[in-house]
Amino acid sequence: MSDGNLSDEQKIIFTVCHALNCVDKLDWVGYKECFVKGEVIYDYTSLNGGEPYRGDVDAFINLVVQTLPGYQATSHQSANHEVSIEGESAVFKSSIIATHYLPNKVTSSDFWQAIGFYEINLQKFADVWKINQLKFIKTMVLGDCIGLRKLAKNLSDNKRHPRNFDSKIYTY
Repeated sequence: MSDGNLSDEQKIIFTVCHALNCVDKLDWVGYKECFVKGEVIYDYTSLNGGEPYRGDVDAFINLVVQTLPGYQATSHQSANHEVSIEGESAVFKSSIIATHYLPNKVTSSDFWQAIGFYEINLQKFADVWKINQLKFIKTMVLGDCIGLRKLAKNLSDNKRHPRNFDSKIYTY
């Protein structure tokens, strides 16, 4: 992307949408480039329980890589973007529908969706906006979330990636 003529707000929206597209394409290098180097905070406690992840970006990316490749397809759709900027910091808010698809004969459904809102904090470095905190706020879950997550994790663990992407995308 040539972003020489984009406003900061447009650059922020691009960064978040690019991160979501990278997840759906299993482009872990591109996904990592959307985040700050060093510590990130990843809060999916409204969906998963527990405590937010706070730690190194590489370890965070590895957590994501452990699950998502097991699905045949995912689609993260962000809408209703709101951006507030204060100096070199910004907050991005949107609605999100994350669909996870894995046809099978084991679970009660071939998909599950996490529906809710994102609150994403970004930091500006030399005219580039990077994510340093991502929070998902669940409003509902549809489909067989638990069964499909277990099945997808098993497929990921066994390196059976059903998606038809170039194998270079899986390297990280």
